[in-house]
Amino acid sequence: MGEINTFNVLWSVYKPDSYFDIEWHRSAGAGVLAINLVHDFDLMRYLNGEIESVQAMTSHKNRHLEVEDSISILVRFQNGALGTLLASDAAVSPWGWDQNTEENKMSFAASPNEDCYFISGSEGALSIPNLEYWNYPKDQIKSWSTPLIKNKIEPNKDQDVYICQLTHFIDVINGIAEPLSSPQDAIRNIQLLECIQLAAKERRTVYIEELQCLDQSA
Repeated sequence: MGEINTFNVLWSVYKPDSYFDIEWHRSAGAGVLAINLVHDFDLMRYLNGEIESVQAMTSHKNRHLEVEDSISILVRFQNGALGTLLASDAAVSPWGWDQNTEENKMSFAASPNEDCYFISGSEGALSIPNLEYWNYPKDQIKSWSTPLIKNKIEPNKDQDVYICQLTHFIDVINGIAEPLSSPQDAIRNIQLLECIQLAAKERRTVYIEELQCLDQSA
């Protein structure tokens, strides 16, 4: 893919009205950002490195609850790449990690032929989870007037990801495997979540180091 320049994420579902019968589901902090998108920017960090700063806007226009129903986030990675996350739990769509990967069929209707991550680089572009890779033929000049070719990378769907996660967790407990994620990773995600909330509230760019400095001084 060369040098990654842009990273776009879509997550959009319609949560039924009954979901909000639970009181805390209607409260600030229990929305699409903290419950759902936190997993996506965790994966963004894993695939493209740490995030330097964020901007964000939230909307409450559909349900008029304390909790947001839609959010738009702009991120700048430390490597200079830009990313967007656009999410709503009040919008009908087939796009989202849970629907497109078919990892959680008990909660989400599957849309396996759709993609929700779109990564573009200086040599090509990749859509996830269907792993379609677009680039120029090697004997052609890189130009917007040159037709792209599409290559299909077959994903491994033979294993249940939740079983794999639990198996790995048991292996870590038994001392036969090292954790694939660390407590520091989890802390970083919470810091990022808090920065996004602050960016939306104060309508400004928030740098991740702002919260890290506060944590260290405390």
